[in-house]
Amino acid sequence: MTPYSLTLDRVSYRLADGRPLFSDLSFSFEPLATGLVGANGAGKSVLARLLAGRLPPDSGQ
Repeated sequence: MTPYSLTLDRVSYRLADGRPLFSDLSFSFEPLATGLVGANGAGKSVLARLLAGRLPPDSGQ
C-alpha cells in the first residue's frame, strides 16, 4: 500500500454566490510532484487552499 501525503474525502465547496465548485470530490495524492492545470476560474487556487488547510470545505475532509 502506498502512503499518501494528501487526501480529499467527499469534499464539497460552494462559492460565495452559492454556485457549487466541487461536489463530493475524493482523491489521494501520492508523495510525488503534482501540478494543477486548468483554465482561469476553474478552481485551482481554491483546491490548493483546501489542500493546505487554509480554507475549510463546506462538507467532507
